[in-house]
Amino acid sequence: MYNKRVFMNNVALLMGFYPKAIYDKILADSITMPQYAADALQKSFIVGVSRKVHTTVINLPYVGSFPKRYRSLFVPGIIGNELGANVRSLRYCNLTYLKNFSRIREAFCALKEWTRESPNNRTVVIYAIHLPFLIAVARLKKIVPNLKVIQIVPDLPEFMNSKPSRLHSLSYSKTSDYYYVVDGWILLSKYMTDKLNITDKPWRVIEGIYNPMDTPLDYVGEGSKSGFRIFYGGSLAKRYGIMNLVNAVANSSNMNIELVLCGYGDASNEIAMFSQKDSRIKLFGSVPRHEVLKLIRTSNLLVNPRTNEGEFTKYSFPSKTMEYLSSGVPTLLYRLPGIPEEYYKYCFSLEKTGVDVLQAELERISRLPKEYMDEMGKKAMAFILDKKNPEAQCEKLISLIGQIEYEES
Repeated sequence: MYNKRVFMNNVALLMGFYPKAIYDKILADSITMPQYAADALQKSFIVGVSRKVHTTVINLPYVGSFPKRYRSLFVPGIIGNELGANVRSLRYCNLTYLKNFSRIREAFCALKEWTRESPNNRTVVIYAIHLPFLIAVARLKKIVPNLKVIQIVPDLPEFMNSKPSRLHSLSYSKTSDYYYVVDGWILLSKYMTDKLNITDKPWRVIEGIYNPMDTPLDYVGEGSKSGFRIFYGGSLAKRYGIMNLVNAVANSSNMNIELVLCGYGDASNEIAMFSQKDSRIKLFGSVPRHEVLKLIRTSNLLVNPRTNEGEFTKYSFPSKTMEYLSSGVPTLLYRLPGIPEEYYKYCFSLEKTGVDVLQAELERISRLPKEYMDEMGKKAMAFILDKKNPEAQCEKLISLIGQIEYEES
């Protein structure tokens, strides 16, 4: 009902993605790992929203602070059109401690200018719970009280850093003071409503967005021609269950199974030792994305070994879920509370944990007919392309804005 009566004409996306014109510089100046997954998700939101309404992106890239995590004192700005939207990527001072003040000021000034240019039916959509953005919008709302604010929550602040700094902890403790400015929420998981104490504001779940432009069609899976290849790419962190997968293959007597791993983490050295003893386990380390896509294409099964151990699994949706399912290669997942039930129609899944359980399932899948595996991969790919593309997922955001406008009219 609500999306038939959407009154808004102008949306400002307040974000921190990496624009194409300065992408290479941001990567070159980053000392710590850039936020690739967040960058991709933000770009998918831009594509989906800009195809439906007039969209301006006010952008301050999410990068580490100078000098420990970033090589430049200032993050450069750029103005142009990208992904179907007008993009104003703002220059700001990136010095530790001063950084947040600079981001507040730049975001506020740009938003204030945008409200003058777009005087009717204005909605600001904030990507991520980020204190400088919330403060800037709170100040703006004092000047423009009829401004509508949507908060996208891809991660809960308390789960974003395993070892948070004092500055991060202080920032997190203050964010909830500004939730009053939010009129509606876009959540990664329905369980976030409890953590955020959302009781009287409308919300929708957008667990992720798959942008077909991220994966060229010539990378659609075709499987390995020699044996049964299992692939995992991502953080090689013990907390994500990667050693269960390694041990499951190492313990298997099926010499036709091999495991290919890409990435880096606290399990890398241990996995390297396994690979020296067992030729079926191959560690490639950190490789370019196009190489990862080739490895996915030539695999027979993609596995995410993350189990449901840990409270954070209720509030997260592994981004590789969509990438895996969209590839045309069958996928094995553990059943996680943050993954909507509909996904499990299109993949293999496990509820019980343990190396022996995983080993038995890998061996069972490796014996399935090729025709069965090909059909599962095709159905999963169609599901993601049809139901989880930018336009389909962002329709939920548009519907939420329409509901807020409808209820307040």
